[in-house]
Amino acid sequence: MKKTFGLLLGLVLMLSLVAAVGCSDDPNDEIPNDVPNDSDVAGATSLQYSVEWSNDATGDFTFMAKDIGTEDAKLKWEGTTDGVEEGTIINGELKSIWVLEDGAWVELDVPDFMWDDVWDDLWRMFETHRTHLLEWTDGDWTYTDAAGNSVRIYDVQVDPTLADALFEP
Repeated sequence: MKKTFGLLLGLVLMLSLVAAVGCSDDPNDEIPNDVPNDSDVAGATSLQYSVEWSNDATGDFTFMAKDIGTEDAKLKWEGTTDGVEEGTIINGELKSIWVLEDGAWVELDVPDFMWDDVWDDLWRMFETHRTHLLEWTDGDWTYTDAAGNSVRIYDVQVDPTLADALFEP
């Protein structure tokens, strides 16, 4: 069942708040997929890691990305913010987005003319984390974001094998 544009707008607004944690508005903090770098993370076609942060709220999410740098890229994150279960799946191959709502995955109806903008907004959080991991070599990676929030990235796996089924409900 597809939800309306209102749910999509709500998701984008919620993600704006979540993205502010551990993300910067500075465009120089982002790295395009085609920029060469000696880091294993920069060249990865798949990536899995967990993130925890603390500010006014606390959260812990696991991120999985596959087919990075392609139009068919897929991204999934699941976790909790202040004990509330949340999740999002973005599937570039299917041009579909699902959000976790009351424990069930709900597909959002994204109009074709909005797909690229919505994709960019949702992908930005992953890109910010990935940029911070460019110097990572092993173990946990901790940093303080532009808002002063403490962010820890851990359990980093570069180029794990991730089944396509993970990116569908």
